[in-house]
Amino acid sequence: MVDLKARAVTAVKSLELAKSKVGRVLKPEERKALVLCMLEDVLRALKHAGIPTLVVSPDEEVLRFAVQFGCGIVRDIGGGVNLAFELGREEAARLGSDSVLLLPADLPLLRAWEVEKLLEMGEGERFVVLSPTQRGGTGALYLHPPTVIPLRFGGESFSSHFAEALRAGLKPKVFRSAGTFLDLDEPEDIPKILSLGDGTRTKEFLVELSPRGES
Repeated sequence: MVDLKARAVTAVKSLELAKSKVGRVLKPEERKALVLCMLEDVLRALKHAGIPTLVVSPDEEVLRFAVQFGCGIVRDIGGGVNLAFELGREEAARLGSDSVLLLPADLPLLRAWEVEKLLEMGEGERFVVLSPTQRGGTGALYLHPPTVIPLRFGGESFSSHFAEALRAGLKPKVFRSAGTFLDLDEPEDIPKILSLGDGTRTKEFLVELSPRGES
């Protein structure tokens, strides 16, 4: 059972800026559509897991998209990913959540069962549960209370978050799964999604772009 006091937070850049590296193989409008497809896959997984969700973004199109999925929204002021997640966890706490699950919006393979398993690992008065991504980033960060550690998203943040948990006197738990490991950030990630992403909106979109999506 998902703790009803837990709340998920995901952050999305302006569509004009998001996933610029993938712009080497996709046109600007295709790249924007890809970002929304990945967000849709993440929001569907969270919805099926039964956890209420906040979407933080400076982009009005992203926020309207989130509302369509029944998510709460937080307008980002454009100060970077850590500030975006900070705004999200502050809003989650204001809404009465005693724990937060912070997730990037570029995890198209994320499944509801992975969210549920990750949440089940949280226990105790204070805890940190985290997941690594393929390039050493943080694919999920589950915190109780919401501000138990500082946020260090960006680059190889997994080791930074792990170290912050140790500094806080905690023994962090590590959750590993394909859905939290494979983030789509580089053009070479596209074939992986085409191979593993059956049933996702992201794969459907990339197939529509074939053969360029397979390059």
